[in-house]
Amino acid sequence: MRNFLHKFFGHSSRNFKPSAQRTFPFAVSSECVEVSCRHIDPDEEVPTPKGAIISYLDVEALKFWNGKKTDYIIPDYYQETAFGRNVIPARDRLLTQGFLEVGDLRTNISLRTVPDIKAVLAEKGLKTTGNKTELIQRLLDYVPEDEIEEMFPVGKYKITEAGVRAMKPYSIIQTNSDHALHFSYFRLLEEKSKTPEDPDNAILTRMFSHDLEECYRTKDVSTYLRLISDFGRFMQETGEPERALQCYILAYFVWLKDTETLNCSVTGPEGYYMAQNIEIAAKDAGYDLNMLMGTFQRIVVECRPFGISSKKDIQKAISAFKSALKITN
Repeated sequence: MRNFLHKFFGHSSRNFKPSAQRTFPFAVSSECVEVSCRHIDPDEEVPTPKGAIISYLDVEALKFWNGKKTDYIIPDYYQETAFGRNVIPARDRLLTQGFLEVGDLRTNISLRTVPDIKAVLAEKGLKTTGNKTELIQRLLDYVPEDEIEEMFPVGKYKITEAGVRAMKPYSIIQTNSDHALHFSYFRLLEEKSKTPEDPDNAILTRMFSHDLEECYRTKDVSTYLRLISDFGRFMQETGEPERALQCYILAYFVWLKDTETLNCSVTGPEGYYMAQNIEIAAKDAGYDLNMLMGTFQRIVVECRPFGISSKKDIQKAISAFKSALKITN
């Protein structure tokens, strides 16, 4: 975590962009201490990758407007962030540059209810029978475009193919967000710039591996447990249940040893959910219980997390796993 914060913010306050600042006095031994509270807005400082044709904030605006109605009103509190201050001017730029567009008349009409559409058809002396698709088509076939635009002025924004291409240099940030990982934007773009042709998942896997090795080196068990659990979930969500299983086994084994060292109980909900992660990954990988138990032993022996892999510890972990899931055999 220290390395993460250092990478994200650096030594100085140059990456902090306060939108408001207030001080609160606290009485301490008859003296007054001031604590400064500032809003942190790192998004404004995300660098533009080499080859990118729009900024990160514009990419975020592009995703924001996609699917929004054209009459959407930005709340006043959006002005508190760099994203919010940028989102309206970005919309105009993105439309002009062809990265964002408004849907066609069919889309405009489809935003209205069936009774609304039937009312317009009836006013024009047209049939009002049929499903919504048929009603929309009847309007398009028999009512001039300019009249439809006047009757159905509200449309919906959508990203164009050019917009999709413009977002590509930032795809690793989106992948990081989609899987609720904890890597900083700055580091993600830095790693992407080293091997821009590599798939995002491969880059993220290398980042996990590097950070896990650092945890081994520094004996940082708490960070290791967070990382290995995130890595397992990432592998599970990207369709690699066997690798997810390996991560979950290591997470469970190290967690058990850590709780034992701290004289904490291993029978609470945390142990159950970690054991359940193992069970789900094993099921997705097609393992029966015997295969799972064999894999459990093999993974711990091969990886020796923090130098721990005795037969006694492995058997205690397997027993705890079975107990957590109420497996009796």
